[in-house]
Amino acid sequence: MSRRGFTAVEVLLTIGVIGVTAGVSVPMYRNYQVRSDLDLAVVQTLGGLSRAQLLSQTGQEDDMWGFRVPEGTIFQGASFAIRDPDFDEILTLPASVSVYGIEEVVFSRIDGIPSPTGDIILEALNGEQRTITVSEDGMLSPSDIQEPDMGETGDTGSDSGDTGAETGGDSGDSGDTGDSGDSGDSGDTGDSGSDSGGGDDDDGGGGSSGGGGDDDDDGPVTCEDRFSVSNDGTIQTTGTVSMTAKALGAEITYGAGGPEIQVRAHVSTDGGSTWNMLFSGSEIDGGEEQTLHNITSDQQLIVKINGRYGWLFNKTYLSNDGSGHIEVLRNGDTPPDYDVFDNQESLSTFLADVIDEDGNISIGEYDVILLGELGSLGTSTSDFQDAVLLLSFNQETGSCADSTDPRFKVEWERLENSGQGNAKKKVYVGPNAWAYGEGQWIPLLGTDNQIATDGGLVEEVEGLSIQRKNGNIRVLAHGSHSGGSKEIVDARIIFEGAKITALVNDTGNNKTENPFDNVLNDGAGGDEVVLAYDSGSVLFQTRVTGLDDALFVHWTPYSGGTSDDDDSGDSGSSDDDDDSSSDDDDSGTTNDEDDGDGDNDDGVANNDDDDDGDGDDDDGIANNSEGDIDPCAAAFTVNNGRIVLGEAADISFRALGSHVTYGKGGPEIEVRLNVSTDGGSTWRSLFGFKDIDGGEDDYLTDIPSGSTIILKAEGRRSWLFRQQTQAGDGSGRIKIFRRKQSDPNTTIFATPSKLKSFVRTRISSRKVMVGAKEALALVELQDLGSGADFQDAAILLTIEKPASQGICGGFDDDDDSSSSSDDDDDSSSDDDDSGSSGGSDDDDETSEEESNPDIAICHFPPGNPRNHTTLTIPRSSWAAHGAHGDRQGECEGDEDGDGILNSLDLCPDTYMPEPVPTEHMLFKRYALTNDSHIFRIGPRKKISDFTLNDTKGCSCEQLIDVSEGKKSYRFSQYPRLKRQMRSLFPFYTRGARQFGCGKAILRMIQRNAN
Repeated sequence: MSRRGFTAVEVLLTIGVIGVTAGVSVPMYRNYQVRSDLDLAVVQTLGGLSRAQLLSQTGQEDDMWGFRVPEGTIFQGASFAIRDPDFDEILTLPASVSVYGIEEVVFSRIDGIPSPTGDIILEALNGEQRTITVSEDGMLSPSDIQEPDMGETGDTGSDSGDTGAETGGDSGDSGDTGDSGDSGDSGDTGDSGSDSGGGDDDDGGGGSSGGGGDDDDDGPVTCEDRFSVSNDGTIQTTGTVSMTAKALGAEITYGAGGPEIQVRAHVSTDGGSTWNMLFSGSEIDGGEEQTLHNITSDQQLIVKINGRYGWLFNKTYLSNDGSGHIEVLRNGDTPPDYDVFDNQESLSTFLADVIDEDGNISIGEYDVILLGELGSLGTSTSDFQDAVLLLSFNQETGSCADSTDPRFKVEWERLENSGQGNAKKKVYVGPNAWAYGEGQWIPLLGTDNQIATDGGLVEEVEGLSIQRKNGNIRVLAHGSHSGGSKEIVDARIIFEGAKITALVNDTGNNKTENPFDNVLNDGAGGDEVVLAYDSGSVLFQTRVTGLDDALFVHWTPYSGGTSDDDDSGDSGSSDDDDDSSSDDDDSGTTNDEDDGDGDNDDGVANNDDDDDGDGDDDDGIANNSEGDIDPCAAAFTVNNGRIVLGEAADISFRALGSHVTYGKGGPEIEVRLNVSTDGGSTWRSLFGFKDIDGGEDDYLTDIPSGSTIILKAEGRRSWLFRQQTQAGDGSGRIKIFRRKQSDPNTTIFATPSKLKSFVRTRISSRKVMVGAKEALALVELQDLGSGADFQDAAILLTIEKPASQGICGGFDDDDDSSSSSDDDDDSSSDDDDSGSSGGSDDDDETSEEESNPDIAICHFPPGNPRNHTTLTIPRSSWAAHGAHGDRQGECEGDEDGDGILNSLDLCPDTYMPEPVPTEHMLFKRYALTNDSHIFRIGPRKKISDFTLNDTKGCSCEQLIDVSEGKKSYRFSQYPRLKRQMRSLFPFYTRGARQFGCGKAILRMIQRNAN
């Protein structure tokens, strides 16, 4: 029986057809897949940007949101680096797509304005690109596919690099010749040969170091050296520098006579953790230049060179990867001599401007040359001209400490992070956050041999922040950690050429907890400061959680050795403030009254001294004949916007409001304030250095007589606007007004109805209306002149005798006020001279005292509700205290029985179960539907993770009442949180009342009411 079979010809023909089909279809499918990945990346990037913008515009978590393109991450916060990872949303981009241009966009809260703006370039493996343009008005515009130029993406030609690699393997012995060279550059040649021919890597690599510089021969590098180059090619900065990168040239083709390969460069300043494009991501042709400013000390600089020709050629090498593909040359080195491949420009052509007559590299002492080879090493194609870069390092003025001048350094004895703690062994100095590593000296003198002073510091850094002042330094550990997160830092601050004269604790939210009580533990209040016996160093031991810890270290130049001054032992206490002259009442102003000479006894005449005839000399100090005597008013004078205390005082600051925008009808400019009590030598933030909205309070206590009070304001709108000013700087941007002084006399004050209510209510008949113990500060951050409105910020200062003296303060202040109707009966019954009450009045008074005994309340000081205290007051005084936000009952009690202490309870009279929801519970909605402090969730009312502890004693209904403005409870003591609540959309609050509160509003309280 015969069987038909396939002939060899048929088989070969079939195989040929299959091969041809595969040869055609596989590239087509690959091209389809590559283009599909590019389109998907564009869609996901647009989706991520749009969602981040929407989250910002709707005020989610009361913060701005952004999108990080390479990681495909939607994040909460001002930048990806300082984001809260708990809120990350991931949209993974295809791995085959590369990102150039803008890599991160952040949108401002409410208005959704992007920063920065520009182009996001997405490139596929075949070189095709699509661009997403982010415009200033927030529009996102994707482009069509952009085809690469034909001269760069030819489909023919061989991978000469790969072919050369095989050849190099056979001829690699030529690399050994380089190993025996005397110069470092010859050593580099040897390393190149060893890569493909099996030569000695160590010798070649050693050549690079030997020819690179004399750092190892001259001993340890210093900040004067600016940087050092290690054997593996890593550039380590030793001082604060700026780096200028200049492209001298680049030439590489895809095969002999083939199309040009695009070459780009990136740089990392943190050892390769993050990368930044050089020359804005442009292809290197020669002549491109870019400067990176403020590269801080102890940074590892690595350069990455990438060459790409579609999907046919894509190679990347690092300057420290040890592959030998990038050589580092210093001044005096001999450049390698390679044969020119094909008809390309020679390496010597690119180096023509940096080679001397002897053929050696001639560049600055603080410059380096990088030579890149993207093909195979040790072959005829290896010419090290694929990328030629010149890096120049310039030092920031004043960042380097001279060994002969006073200086200090920081060394860590302990560093532990828990939770979200992120402390590192780094010090960041001044407003530019110059970074210094452990043990690196920081100068105390400037380039003019005067004491170095900084205009501020940056708090949010991963380490210690330091501000140098006139005769002291302020050391701050930033605290912004919640949920049990903590940073434990034991840092020793060591001085050389100086000794410590005093240690002073900071104040307010920046104070270190009990630093001089000789009690140290790892709790939040376990801070301790220990001065060395020789006053040459101090150990700052801080445990940072939610608030900052800061310390002032006062110093004086000292040319001797270590000091055995026994007196220095006393400087370990904040009592060293007595050394200042503020204890002397130099103003000459008596504590009780003026002498009537018109200058308040300070030698500076007041322009309006008793011009209005009200008997108070217009200085706020009541004369004996004045009818409105305020026994709590402290003596003070105002001169050129600065307040000088005539006696010790407590000062409270109330933010009346702020109105300033970037352009007419534009977005809000955020305004923040600082205050100095020593004439500008030291500063502390007001209101937690948060944006002023109105209603914020802050408080300073026991300020010595003679102290000079100065306000400093800063307005900022992203990178678009920044203005800083302080009272008394000559600009006239901050004006301080006393009682019945004339208004700023600009156009808007002639028509008071145009003023915002928080300023308008303080002006009457072109006079400022404040109390005898008050002063009004008005701030103008934009254009001065007749158009200035001086309502960028309005602050009311109340200056009183210290509560610590027992004269005023506490609840006594409220007793002085008789404006409340609740006090009318009390005041009239106390008037024995009226003669109209008779004996029956005495009986009424007796019965009132019996029926209105003293009551205990939980008192919250203005601007500092966390420092609550239990007071006993007459019942008749409760109305004033209740309006202030105090709670009836002791602080450690629970008046409404909701399980939350009165001191922590924001909402009194919480009912369980509550009337919300009025209809029914939806999924993922919360309410107190049972007789329990635990919130229930969803239609089945399951137990949730939220309790009244998380909402500070507030039910869903009470939170809705605050959001809709029906009630305030104690939220007035947290103005920013109250503003967040009031900004919720009506449809949200209506829905919450009908169907239960969403998770967002509960978390808002949980996160912001601590």
